[in-house]
Amino acid sequence: MNPTHQTLNSFGFMLYLLVIACTGAVGSTADSLLTEYVNLEDENYSWKIQKVETHGDLTFAVIDLKSLEWLSPEQVNRPQWQHWLELYIPKQAESEIALLYVGGGRNGRPAPEFENSLEATIALQTQSVVGLLGQVPNQKLIFNKDTIERREDRLLAHAWTQFNAHNDPHWIPLFPMVKSVVRAMNAITEITASDEIESPPIKEFVVTGGSKRGWTSWLSAVADERIIAIVPAVFDALNSARSMEHHFKAYGYWSHAIVDYFAEGLLGTIDASQADKFFQIADPYRYLDRLTIPKFSVNATGDEFFLLDSTQFYWDDLKGVKLLRYVPNSDHSLEHTDVVESIATFHWLIQNALPLPSFEWKWTDSATVEIDQISGQVSKISMWSAHNPVARDFRLLRKKDSIEARGPIWQQELVFGNENEEELSTSPLVLEFDHDGPGWHAHLVEIEFDVGFQYPLKLTTTVSISPTTLPFAEKAYSGTRHVTFNCPKNEDSNVPSKVLGFLKDSFKTTFTQHVVHNDRDYFCWQPKRDPRLEGALFVGFLQTNGYHDCIIQLEAGVGPTLPPLSSPTSSNSTN
Repeated sequence: MNPTHQTLNSFGFMLYLLVIACTGAVGSTADSLLTEYVNLEDENYSWKIQKVETHGDLTFAVIDLKSLEWLSPEQVNRPQWQHWLELYIPKQAESEIALLYVGGGRNGRPAPEFENSLEATIALQTQSVVGLLGQVPNQKLIFNKDTIERREDRLLAHAWTQFNAHNDPHWIPLFPMVKSVVRAMNAITEITASDEIESPPIKEFVVTGGSKRGWTSWLSAVADERIIAIVPAVFDALNSARSMEHHFKAYGYWSHAIVDYFAEGLLGTIDASQADKFFQIADPYRYLDRLTIPKFSVNATGDEFFLLDSTQFYWDDLKGVKLLRYVPNSDHSLEHTDVVESIATFHWLIQNALPLPSFEWKWTDSATVEIDQISGQVSKISMWSAHNPVARDFRLLRKKDSIEARGPIWQQELVFGNENEEELSTSPLVLEFDHDGPGWHAHLVEIEFDVGFQYPLKLTTTVSISPTTLPFAEKAYSGTRHVTFNCPKNEDSNVPSKVLGFLKDSFKTTFTQHVVHNDRDYFCWQPKRDPRLEGALFVGFLQTNGYHDCIIQLEAGVGPTLPPLSSPTSSNSTN
């Protein structure tokens, strides 16, 4: 990239940011900032076909894609972004609409080999071109020569800190992530229009991705009109500042899943002006006028990052066609679920210009919902419920490398099914959920539609939680950072004092506390170093002393946060 050109555009970016800071303008200004970055010419863009193979009725191609340059060599160790772009092209494919899956992964690995992947399966099932863009973002990266390799949320959180420090939007990783998606679409369009590979010429896209790639999917739709529909998965955080405040008021602490943002000191300032500058640029909620294409938001009821009722802060404000699915008994990974089937079905409907099923709903109170205006062939209606007797917490905390998980289990009650001979009434359907018993109850309704594809399309209502009480509504999230581990109570009464001694001696902390509550040992301390490092060392010590299945709480204030309700059989004490 020409250095003068880069400097001039950086200056333009700073002018945009100054306008935002001084006027509070959001929509079009932030929109211009994103689209200007994406449309900025970059001489690093190039692609090369690495290999083309035939596997039965499928052509498999791997593209070596260079998408862009992000930051300077002084700011990051690898400015040029490289991706493996996989294409799956059925022999009988005719549609000019492709599904593009935005994926992650690390750089430095050899070109992928063909396997009977989910992308290959979707391509054959839908008879359409499917692309998989890897390494979004490029990672691992080292910033400012500090020798620390960062990836995923650790990368995003640190770059966010740099944005705050320098007031420079170039530091926001979502910008190059979106641009890499646009460059991948450019490459697919150019390749399929050439004689390099036998394929229908791709002109439009359905884009999907999970977590920060789901975030990227939302923003990519703002930046490029070739995207005609999106399936953002497990990024249930539009209107981000309000969503994060809600997170803390429900738990009383920050979930372990966002430890990278906690370690960077970002969570205690989510309502500050500098955080607002970031959200004005990076929060899809600020681009609602541009997000009118069909969107199918897929989320997990047990997500460790985002609360399952976060839609209350954005769903009603979305414009255009919008479909929703919460997957019961799933965590942020969405592993061991049928989500891929939902994505394939939605894409098949879009590429064939078929009507999308839909329905309207209204929660008349926290445990009663009214279903109306059902459009499509309904094959099943289910009520799903979960209960936590002591906390407003429905996370599914999965053990590493295991399908086992801890957390409230969702139970299904069939309301209407194919085996029923009666017809579904066209009048409003009123469903009432049982919410007896202490604690909190979560509810949703799931409707399956027969759309003529090999899978049904499953849609849900938003999640309602009763009672609506937020147990930590008055607690401040700007307090000093502490960390709590809560574990099943150790039967050896001598172990807790040994644990406190380890915390004091190993971390030189000035504060430690042990509390027994609901038959669990709570150990809290104030970290002196990186809480991720101290936490990793502490886990090892706990395991050697008989503690397992511990839950990590990222505190904003002194002492452990305890569940708002007590188990009736527990014994409690403090040391």
